[in-house]
Amino acid sequence: MDELFFQNRIFVPGENFIFSDENHHHAIRVLRHHPGDVVWFTDGNGNLVKVLLETSGKKESSGKVLTVTAEPNPLKSRLHLAAGLLKIPSRMDWLIEKGAELSLSSFIPLETQRTVKSAINPDRWEKLSVSALQQSKNVRKVRIEPKLSFSGALSLAAPGCLALVAHEVRTPVSRLISELEISDFKDIYLFLGPEGGFSPEEIEFAVQSGAQLIWLGSQRLRTETAALVGLSALHQKLIQY
Repeated sequence: MDELFFQNRIFVPGENFIFSDENHHHAIRVLRHHPGDVVWFTDGNGNLVKVLLETSGKKESSGKVLTVTAEPNPLKSRLHLAAGLLKIPSRMDWLIEKGAELSLSSFIPLETQRTVKSAINPDRWEKLSVSALQQSKNVRKVRIEPKLSFSGALSLAAPGCLALVAHEVRTPVSRLISELEISDFKDIYLFLGPEGGFSPEEIEFAVQSGAQLIWLGSQRLRTETAALVGLSALHQKLIQY
């Protein structure tokens, strides 16, 4: 599989469908595919779809779905990232893109006590998650959630889920990710604050809510760097060989 195409639709074996304009351009104009070629699609929900390219006109292409295969999650648990909004939009873009490459299931923009006013661009984030999906050949797209308060996002970590809250101050109850036993959890939520981190009141609320405080080291990390450190550590513990 040299290239992976994404199309937001339900694929059914044996059916014919029209390529989206973007997929038509990339398959025909860029990759120079011809009728009779096999191309690979995903719906972003874990399915790998084998498609026979049947027609390729100047403005439109169509294909026939040969097989639809549900691919296993590369991680033992679903991984979710909830991060405080950042002042510089490009840093949020980078965070979402790298999260997608690390098999992130969902991204939750957080409104915290220390959040500064920042633009939210869900449409752009959706495009970035699709681009990262195709680049990394991941058949699961990051789901972009609506903005939530810290308490609202913590409530998503229902029984059976693990909530990890990064705190720059090491406390007696803080743990390194390497020290955690996390393989039994169906969903894992990693919480990161904005510039300045979480407030003491938010940290206290997190602990009272049953969240586990984690410590990522003595150096002060930007939010997007902390996300990469935390997600990478979790990815290595959760990856299924």
